[in-house]
Amino acid sequence: MSRVRFILVLLLVAAVLTACVLWVFPWVETLVTPQEWRKHPGTVGRAWPGAEIKIFDDAGQELPVGQQGTVYMRLGQADFEYHKDSEKTRKNRIGNYFTVGDVGYLNDQGYLFLCDRKIDMIISGGANIYPAEIEN
Repeated sequence: MSRVRFILVLLLVAAVLTACVLWVFPWVETLVTPQEWRKHPGTVGRAWPGAEIKIFDDAGQELPVGQQGTVYMRLGQADFEYHKDSEKTRKNRIGNYFTVGDVGYLNDQGYLFLCDRKIDMIISGGANIYPAEIEN
């Protein structure tokens, strides 16, 4: 078993044993305990130590706290690439940060809230429309 896979298994076991909620990308990226979730309903947690989450707009500019945009992450020493698709990997990176297309925002304490998936967005008359906006 690879070192990364072993660490992921340990993290998942720890999460189950402590009743934590994990937001799982190709790697475990955020963690929220039941107590934290009650204080911040709807959050998927904060970044693990060594990982970092940033929100960027479509022009690649980092957005301030509370503003909705594309969720990007950096995994410390780990890296992420789409299998046999270097072009898709390149298009979904800003520096050392990558995205899988989630839309969300960070609050002032670093808790991440997901709103939608970018791939589900519809553009109508130059406006971005997310399915969650229609449903709500």
